[in-house]
Amino acid sequence: NFKLKVTVDSTEFVNSDEKLSRNHGVVLKPKLSPIPGKVELEKFVNHRGATTGNNSQEDGGGKFARLNNGTWLEVEVDVATEQEFNANYRIRTGKGTHKVNFKVDGVTKSITTITSSTPWTVWQEKSFKIKLTQGKHTLKFYMKEGWGVFDWVNFNSTLGNNSLNILNQSFFYPNPSSQTIYFDNELKGTVRIFGIRGELVKQIELKTEGQVNIANLKPGIYTIQLIDLEGAIYHDKLVKK
Repeated sequence: NFKLKVTVDSTEFVNSDEKLSRNHGVVLKPKLSPIPGKVELEKFVNHRGATTGNNSQEDGGGKFARLNNGTWLEVEVDVATEQEFNANYRIRTGKGTHKVNFKVDGVTKSITTITSSTPWTVWQEKSFKIKLTQGKHTLKFYMKEGWGVFDWVNFNSTLGNNSLNILNQSFFYPNPSSQTIYFDNELKGTVRIFGIRGELVKQIELKTEGQVNIANLKPGIYTIQLIDLEGAIYHDKLVKK
């Protein structure tokens, strides 16, 4: 037998029981996910039929959330400022057509059709644009057709209505890399590298040298972003050996 005392703000309770034992206790809400930033969908606060699982180390580690036809999940977020965002999400699914309804505080904001021609074991990145107001919101992902395994959704500012979002374009080499990555000579701007949790791990201004040293990064999978001098945004996956 042992005694354990936990002091928690009651507003953070999802449910509770007077007894703390193997099968009874307190379930706490995940922290609000900040936007801009990466939202981990397995940290849902409410769901119907959603399941979670573990990514392999080769896939970057962490957890994923799976939605089948007719199931949904909700996550809570805190938006820093009102603006339009590119919502870039990582998904695995089977070949064919799938549909996801995206709701903000109960109102449908986007219906995304995912057409996949790759095996279900292959991660893909898809995106849609969404305008969010400042403050706390509940985001709902409803699988209207098909199924999907979701790793995360990364919300980045569009930097104005004239910005261009370019996904999965090979704008650097080699990949995988262990020391240095190189960029096309005409590309200039700000390079940011994010970890699998969405944290910024490196930022550098790309000028005349056209290269970035990544030797100090730990081996794993990263997201690399380049915002060029005209505001175009390039995204791709970087594998550090």
